Amino acid sequence: MPAYILTKASGLEPALEPGIKLTAGTLYTTNDSGVAEVRSDDGSQYKFGPESNFAVEMTDEGEVLVYGGEVWGAILRPPNGKYRTSCWLVGTCKGPWEFYARGSNSVDITKSADDIYTCLAGSFEIYEYIHGQRVGLISLRADETVRVAYTPGIEGVAAYEAQMIASENWITVSSQRRADLFGA
Repeated sequence: MPAYILTKASGLEPALEPGIKLTAGTLYTTNDSGVAEVRSDDGSQYKFGPESNFAVEMTDEGEVLVYGGEVWGAILRPPNGKYRTSCWLVGTCKGPWEFYARGSNSVDITKSADDIYTCLAGSFEIYEYIHGQRVGLISLRADETVRVAYTPGIEGVAAYEAQMIASENWITVSSQRRADLFGA
């Protein structure tokens, strides 16, 4: 299981100093002007914008980083990640992959979610577990963007609707937001 280390934080609750390993089961939340950066022991990086949240949680796939809100990921090997209100992400390429996700930052998965995923580099698959079975919803390649809507109360894969959308706007939004928040 990878270890996740906080490398940068401002406006984070509970407050932590950089260099601290994240404790499993604790929900970390950035305030309306907060940001945070997390690095896994394999060198993968996650950046969280304002009003985002993340936690190391025990999931169907073991202990993984689960996140919500506005998230950038630069993944060096294909670990799985879970977007809190919606779906799982996993790299489908041999090399590094990058993503930008933006959507509901609610931790209440009983509410509907409308999340946007942009593949910035490489490729990845969005999937979910339905009745204990892994079900692929859609795969993205570099420069592709999808909106995934989840409707609670509907059984199985029918609860998810994936619609490809024009990505150039989201790539620009992602790049500008990351520069504004993190300077890079």
